[in-house]
Amino acid sequence: MTTDAKRPDLISTGEAARACGVSTQTIVNWIRQGRLRAATTGGGRFRVHADSLVEFLKSSGFEIPIELKAGPPLIYIIDDDAAWLAAARRQLAALGQVETFPDGYRGLIAVAARPPAVVVLDMKMPGLDGAGVLNALRSDVSTKSLPILVATSFEEEAALARRYGASAAVIKGAASKLKETVERLLGA
Repeated sequence: MTTDAKRPDLISTGEAARACGVSTQTIVNWIRQGRLRAATTGGGRFRVHADSLVEFLKSSGFEIPIELKAGPPLIYIIDDDAAWLAAARRQLAALGQVETFPDGYRGLIAVAARPPAVVVLDMKMPGLDGAGVLNALRSDVSTKSLPILVATSFEEEAALARRYGASAAVIKGAASKLKETVERLLGA
């Protein structure tokens, strides 16, 4: 297992066992008991969700091995306005690793590939708009509880976003409110 700043999303049962100081069979047992979330490879082997392992260790009173400690939180911003994306990136850079996506499709693909800690989402975008992204994320069990902050220029869209399942909404232009709300969502 690597010890870089970013924790891998999936790790082998052997890596999980070495990190925890237990046998591989113990890790497999924890998976079968439903104590750990895991994916299965085409060959039938388990890959443990690292975040699940960390949560299990915390709740069981174990110390978290250094290689499982995550680096800065990942924040995705999905918006078609390049100038606003750049400003939001600067505003949120102190809070974590910020990645930006110019449309809803690319944002959804990124979330599926590597789930972030928080998504900041615009409602009005060509193609797949914010409502479509919210609907897709809230209808998927793996992203149902993902914190999503809608940043919009219109009050009525903020209210609509909450009805679609946004965790919070802010009006664009209030940079301190954006940062404050993302901080709150990261801490939740």
